[in-house]
Amino acid sequence: MAQKTAHDAMVERSLRSVRRNFEALPYIEERWQRARREGREDSDDVVVDKMGFRAEWDDLIDRLDCLQDCYARGEMTPDQRRAYEETLPLIREMLPIIARQDLTPPRRGILDQMAATTGIGADIDFYLWLVRRRAETLPRVERHRADSRLQATFTDDELLAEEIGIRDEWRDLMHRLEHELHAPFQAGRMSAVQTDQYRALLALVRELLPVTERLRLAPPSDAVLADTASAAPHPAKTA
Repeated sequence: MAQKTAHDAMVERSLRSVRRNFEALPYIEERWQRARREGREDSDDVVVDKMGFRAEWDDLIDRLDCLQDCYARGEMTPDQRRAYEETLPLIREMLPIIARQDLTPPRRGILDQMAATTGIGADIDFYLWLVRRRAETLPRVERHRADSRLQATFTDDELLAEEIGIRDEWRDLMHRLEHELHAPFQAGRMSAVQTDQYRALLALVRELLPVTERLRLAPPSDAVLADTASAAPHPAKTA
């Protein structure tokens, strides 16, 4: 039997770790909800628990990125590819918990791969949360860009890479705003609650237009901005 390479061993460890941590999310959420019900949400042990988990979660998202890259480049064995593909529906299932607990979401490559492989993309509620979450970070990004002392700690190449990354991520976000939210709104596939949340999100995006202009980021399309004033076309009925 062929000996596993260090790369194969790393991929298999990451696959096990990603699946184990995503499977644990419902139990983590229940633990935090129980602490809130019992009035212990702000206790030291719960705060430390959340901080530790969030740090581990961010590391997990980085490992998931590496797995996605390996999958896309064909650097997985057939068994590893199958294990990765079997994990994607689990990731899709856990997106509501990720949103409710405000955890770092899977990156855009994972979301696209998830939709392509499983045939099921993220839902409207998830994208309402995702776009708002990232839009709300823009003022902080601008403050960091204006802090000369902070900027001096980076090389020119690092600053350029960061600027390109921010622009690419924002362009992708505007794409998702149009295709994952504007399109369902126009098709009447949003509930009344989702419509209200979508309009509140558009108000935030409009408010941030001066910031996006100063940061030289792509604005939303005119069609998206027009949704602010238009009536919801036959909102979907809630159960």
